[in-house]
Amino acid sequence: MINSCNLDHLLFNELKNHSNDEKEEMADEFAGRYEGKAEEFIVFISDETYAVPGTYRETWKFIEKNDHSVKRHTNIQLIFK
Repeated sequence: MINSCNLDHLLFNELKNHSNDEKEEMADEFAGRYEGKAEEFIVFISDETYAVPGTYRETWKFIEKNDHSVKRHTNIQLIFK
């Protein structure tokens, strides 16, 4: 699976590359938000705003093209299909 250049961008739509401490706090917050809520997490990660549609190969091709890899894209939703 592939995500945009950093998880801060994908999960929180923040372009800043946070410090390790900030990332840890954000990860804890994110995990708490979806703990015991698998269906809500799948809905979040499948949002068409950043979830690239298509097969595994198609999503990789899209994300690798141009500057898509530094934009807010992922194909992690494919794990749940």
